[in-house]
Amino acid sequence: MKKLVTGLTLSLGCAARALAGSQIGGFSTFQISWSSGVVASAVPSLGTYGMLLLAALLALVVFRFSRSRGALVRAVAPLVTFGLAASFAFMTERPVAGGGVGPVDATSCNGSSTYTANLTNPPPCFVNTCGAPVTVSYTFIDGEQADTTPITDATCTRDYFCSGEGSSAIDGAIIPSDGLSYATAYCQEIFDGPEETDT
Repeated sequence: MKKLVTGLTLSLGCAARALAGSQIGGFSTFQISWSSGVVASAVPSLGTYGMLLLAALLALVVFRFSRSRGALVRAVAPLVTFGLAASFAFMTERPVAGGGVGPVDATSCNGSSTYTANLTNPPPCFVNTCGAPVTVSYTFIDGEQADTTPITDATCTRDYFCSGEGSSAIDGAIIPSDGLSYATAYCQEIFDGPEETDT
């Protein structure tokens, strides 16, 4: 019985190695980043801390104007003013862009997302819905050819793909906020093995 279990374990291990060796496929990992593409149309805005400081200043002004009122009004009016202004600061904070399995959805005009493309998982589509054009840039993170030869940033031949694509979100492109799907980068070498040289 012991020999049978050992034999089965060895044969399963050999079968797993043979199956892993027969599977062909590399991968490439990129970080896509985007930021507001047209500076002239950007609307200046306060951050959360700026809004909180403005709320504190407004509460101080209300306190100064309520000096001649009763003690209860002097105590409550600045607190209510600060609370309303502070809650407005948190309610208007923009959502963060999402990534993951589906498309990279730029709901915020500044953000980034990391994705890996391989033979079974194509690169995600990039969709800009933030309300302003954004400029797209890529950072190569890691990659490997089908035969496990490493891919570097220098050896990566970038191409762009997304299912149902119309245009590509190439490095440095300005993508309008139109809700359409744009192709993202991957390394063509994920489909290649070592190049054969003629001797």
